[in-house]
Amino acid sequence: MAARAGPPPRGVRSLAAFRETYPGHNWAQQVQTLTEPDQLDPHVPEDDLSKLYEENLDIDLSLWRNRVERAGRPLDTGVLMEWAREVATVKGTIKLIMIKDGRLSFPLEGQTKDHLCPGHCDVVLLQLVKDLMEWMAEDPSGWPDVLFVANSADGGVCRHQSFEAWANGTRSKQGSGHFSCPVPVLSVIKEWGQAKDEDILVPLTPGKEGWALHSFPWEDKVDRAVWRGSHWCHSRHYAFANETCTRTYFALQMQESEEWRQYVDVGVLADEVVVDKRPRSIKRAEYMPITEAARFRYTLALDGITASNRLAKLLGLNSVVLKQASPWIEWYYRSLLPNIHYVPFWEHSRDDVLYVIDTLREQPEKNLKAMVTRTQELAYRFLRPEARRAYWKRALVDYRKLFGDDMDDIIRKQPNPRPR
Repeated sequence: MAARAGPPPRGVRSLAAFRETYPGHNWAQQVQTLTEPDQLDPHVPEDDLSKLYEENLDIDLSLWRNRVERAGRPLDTGVLMEWAREVATVKGTIKLIMIKDGRLSFPLEGQTKDHLCPGHCDVVLLQLVKDLMEWMAEDPSGWPDVLFVANSADGGVCRHQSFEAWANGTRSKQGSGHFSCPVPVLSVIKEWGQAKDEDILVPLTPGKEGWALHSFPWEDKVDRAVWRGSHWCHSRHYAFANETCTRTYFALQMQESEEWRQYVDVGVLADEVVVDKRPRSIKRAEYMPITEAARFRYTLALDGITASNRLAKLLGLNSVVLKQASPWIEWYYRSLLPNIHYVPFWEHSRDDVLYVIDTLREQPEKNLKAMVTRTQELAYRFLRPEARRAYWKRALVDYRKLFGDDMDDIIRKQPNPRPR
């Protein structure tokens, strides 16, 4: 294992509460940053993403490929342009983007000299645009000339229903913001539970900066499951949850239950939470860098409104990931196997995480270490910035194949994007 000493922990003040709670922990020992995981399959090249594509991208594309095959003709770029005008949001989470000659622009909104993204642009979409521009500037080869609708909201756009309904002006009955899409949308999150959105998932890029693997000696880890963050609450609730969310419920239990404090260390950056439909006062938790979570044997992956992009960083730690059951997915989730790469909870009750941790504590340590090794290898192969760039490029190339020559004709008539 190649390792280098990590920088001193950020926000020493933020760790003061942890130092007080766990005085026996070796706080002098720093979390290590790894250049590669403990084990890599020598028979699989580091840049081989075929399994990632097969288990994720190809599944998203298959529905659209089948529609093209059944129709006997490619998707219509004119329909794409017309539909994009209808669905673009004032929130700035949905925009029509064009790539031409390795440069990016917004054909429905014109170009602005001093702004990467015209009009109002959601911060996640703005970061995506920035990273796509940087990637193409570094190496313009292989990026197709293409028009596509990008969606950076906390969920998909395309509900599964007859796409002819759009032509009749029918929106999905599943809720506002969802449509029967005549063309694919490239989204960062979608639903993949009982309902399966038809969006094509692409990688999030916010959070890729500084992405790395991190490790802390197993024998020195705190025997708790840790989490810190905001008190966002789910947009979907399981029946047993009584409209209560993991982040808020766990934080309250952490404050009020000595039993829970023997299992988890959960805090939200707020003074009040809503549990069982009523507000409850709690002690505001202090911030903790995600890398410092490697000091704990277990980390918790808790949904926010939908999927939380912090999971990609948790998978890079040498701690066992306990992941909340959820209908929401990002681009790589279908490559994650329960009890192979993570351990699920929030499946049977609001308290089942306690039983999960009890079971894990009874496991031989070699089993938990083996899970961590598999998880870090997956994270290294599939979640590095280089892998995200390759996935974006592959997704755009395969998406472009769904359309005919009319896309080239429309792109040819568009002004060349300005250099950035």
